Amino acid sequence: KDIAELTEAKAKEIYLEKYWGPMNLDAIKSATIAILIFDQAVNRGVSATMQVIQKIMLADRWNQVIQRINGVKQNWLALEIVKQAQDHYVNVALADTTQLVFLRGWINRTQRMMEILLPPDPEPTPEPL
Repeated sequence: KDIAELTEAKAKEIYLEKYWGPMNLDAIKSATIAILIFDQAVNRGVSATMQVIQKIMLADRWNQVIQRINGVKQNWLALEIVKQAQDHYVNVALADTTQLVFLRGWINRTQRMMEILLPPDPEPTPEPL
């Protein structure tokens, strides 16, 4: 079918059936981490994303990965996911120079995800003199 005919409801159904559901992202307590993993799955594929996250979490089985995800610091894991994504994008561009034109956009995408999902810490309040 033509993408122009795709409704928002159908797009949500596709994302749920092909990406969110198979990765059991509802079991992840942190919405930030679930969204980062989902974004990578849509961008790189479910299998490749699962392999990357398994490597980060030092786990072989996906249910073990989810348990470990739920037990680590969110900011650390978010940074690891973004770092792995950026490394991947650089390697894609180095392996095929025709992809270099997309590299800035890919890196900007990961940076925007971090800015949206992990807002900066508020500036510390100075102590009174």
